Amino acid sequence: MSISNTSKGRHILAFFVRWFLLFLVFAVGIGFGIAEPLFFKSGNLLEVMRSSVTLSIMATGLCFVFSVGEIDFAAGLEMSLGAVCIGKIMDIPAFANFYILAVLLVLGIMAFVGFVNSVLVVRIGIPAFIATLGMSTMLSGICKYLTGGGNFISRNWPPSFTAIGQRFTFGVIPNPIWVLLGCALIAYMLLSKTKYGRFLYAVGANASASAHVGINVQRTKALGFMLCSMFIGMAGIVSSSTIRMVSPTMGSESMLGAISALMLGATFLRPGVFNIPGAVLGGILLAIISNGLIMINASYWLKDVVQASILLLSVGFISFLGTGLKVKTL
Repeated sequence: MSISNTSKGRHILAFFVRWFLLFLVFAVGIGFGIAEPLFFKSGNLLEVMRSSVTLSIMATGLCFVFSVGEIDFAAGLEMSLGAVCIGKIMDIPAFANFYILAVLLVLGIMAFVGFVNSVLVVRIGIPAFIATLGMSTMLSGICKYLTGGGNFISRNWPPSFTAIGQRFTFGVIPNPIWVLLGCALIAYMLLSKTKYGRFLYAVGANASASAHVGINVQRTKALGFMLCSMFIGMAGIVSSSTIRMVSPTMGSESMLGAISALMLGATFLRPGVFNIPGAVLGGILLAIISNGLIMINASYWLKDVVQASILLLSVGFISFLGTGLKVKTL
């Protein structure tokens, strides 16, 4: 084989690898559309996008902490805390006309949670998976205390409480989709277009080398944990607005889905690099699978099997090609 043909083959393979996740999304969607033509109805496609919002925003938040070389096993309970906090704050009549202020207050609380995580991991030196598992248990107790251990619904919640989650723009587009686009854009700009984003990637790739070139590793990791918690808290706010209820366990089952979306996303565009577009696309793929299986009346247990299989096959495929999933510098 000539050198030019070999080079061309490598370019084709590289192109396929970069866009593999997008091809997979279309392939899975077309497969469900063939099995059930109603899948392609505009209303159902918008519902798929709406249902992807929570996982996609959580995966977006996890991008920050994974990019810095750490992990956050408290993500599910951080989502619950964000939902519970907005529910309790909006239960106070004085906040009835100040929904945006309440949201900002919740994001401030979530930033503090992320800061505590960073202190445990960076300052004290507790391994991230132990520290965040401990934090997860603590947040579970706090959420149960705030809600009385069960679901919490209030008659004091103003109409604005459900505006983000239940209303539509132009009567067609669910508002959560706009929230997702806004969160994704902000996260993308922070992670890819600022020096702090480049610092996150650099520290995740090699903390010692980053320190030698003047990057404050502790501060950078703290920033990663704080941004992660804030975005995940936003996912909780959207979720509570959508279902008009808060619960201390509402985020428990979301963590593995969010990590799956994040890992799927690391196969997109720049395989091996945790990135925002990939995280969002990963969340959409999982939503397509969930919606499609419901539409074809598949057994309830099949969702977990299919999602896990696609995750393992996708990541395994990229790893087999030699790209790996190590965080790389930009």
